Amino acid sequence: SKIGLRGTGNSPVLGNGAGNTYSAGIVGYVTDWLGLYANLSDNYQPAAGGLAPTLYGETLGASFGKGRNAGVRISTLDHKYYATLTYYKDTATDVIGGDSPGFQGIWDDYFKAGGLKTNIGPAGQVTGTAPNLKSAMQYVDTYDVSYKGWEFELTANPTPNIRLQLHYAEPKGERTNDGPNGVRYFNEHLADWQAVASGTSTDAQKLASDLTTAQNNLAIWAVPTLAGAVEKSHWNVFGVYSFTDDALKGFEVGFGATYKGARQIDQTNRTTAFTTESVMLG
Repeated sequence: SKIGLRGTGNSPVLGNGAGNTYSAGIVGYVTDWLGLYANLSDNYQPAAGGLAPTLYGETLGASFGKGRNAGVRISTLDHKYYATLTYYKDTATDVIGGDSPGFQGIWDDYFKAGGLKTNIGPAGQVTGTAPNLKSAMQYVDTYDVSYKGWEFELTANPTPNIRLQLHYAEPKGERTNDGPNGVRYFNEHLADWQAVASGTSTDAQKLASDLTTAQNNLAIWAVPTLAGAVEKSHWNVFGVYSFTDDALKGFEVGFGATYKGARQIDQTNRTTAFTTESVMLG
């Protein structure tokens, strides 16, 4: 449970919640060389302390998620060579951090254009007197996300001294239900803003531009998009030589390379892919 108190003039905001984490897995061998495995889990992540409330003054609670994965493992009878293939799908709801059109800026331009409505809600305060009203807002929103993909790993031990490993993955993250409180808040106040934005002054035109930009962004965020920081694909390969003679027993030398595909920045932009190399001594 949490108690949030923002400013000396605000009442405490109470928030509480509870959840259980479950995980169940199974591994079985159909034959000496073929194995199957699966795992199911339900989990939750409590919200961190010090967060602002929502636009409606609510203290956000835990984010709930589900994990599902299954795979197959194939091995040679001598177990020197084996491969695994895994498919997974993880989902989470009410993740804190949804996008917002920037309501403080909209309210400030509304006041500059002559707007007098001050019902900005519990997430903000209005100071000053007309025509010099000023808003101050702090709030957070949420989104839902789904990660799914598959991974392949191949391991080879041709001799007692040599171990080779290749790993390849194609993950995909999709972000949905982005900023639901912001969408609701925008629609509730749009008529008031538009009444002032219909004027001919420079400030009214600036407010009209703000509203157009906000509507465009809300339309973009309403479309499921790739989640940030998820590479389109990545792979790595590594080889290790282990010394087995008495003089250097336990000493290993390795060399590897990693490729990371481009990552999503926003709905239209990606980073570039890159490759790194590494050496291991130990």
